[in-house]
Amino acid sequence: MSADFKYMLFSSINFVIFFGFLFFILKKPVLSLLKKRKEDYIIESDKGLKMKEEAEKNLNDVKLKLSNIKADGVEFLDKANKEGEDIGSKMLKNADAVALSIRTESKRLAFAELLYAVAKIKQDFVSTLIDGAEKELLVVANSDNMNKYVDECSSKIKRGELST
Repeated sequence: MSADFKYMLFSSINFVIFFGFLFFILKKPVLSLLKKRKEDYIIESDKGLKMKEEAEKNLNDVKLKLSNIKADGVEFLDKANKEGEDIGSKMLKNADAVALSIRTESKRLAFAELLYAVAKIKQDFVSTLIDGAEKELLVVANSDNMNKYVDECSSKIKRGELST
């Protein structure tokens, strides 16, 4: 046998023994690693399927809600309109009642003011008449008294009872 052939033969045997030894030593850890990895993939795949099912369920719920939202919106709008009309009619009734009470109170106050003003005008008119009459009477009384006093004085002067 030639040296090259022997070298190749021993190299090949050495190679097979080395890889056999490596296979023997690393078989268990590599198999457990691959088994764990396979289990992790299965678990993650199951989680992904569950998430997908949940997402599809949520999507169906959203689609159902979206399909019902128009009907619900119309119903809600009708209800809001009815409540608005009820509130509006109640407010109008209350406003009418308040306006009526304000009108009634205003008429009552206006009549009271009118009576007060008439009484005040009568009182002022009578007071003015009395004051005017008093002034005229004082003037007349004073002028009559003055005339009498002047007449008396002039007759006394003529008689000589008074000196100028």
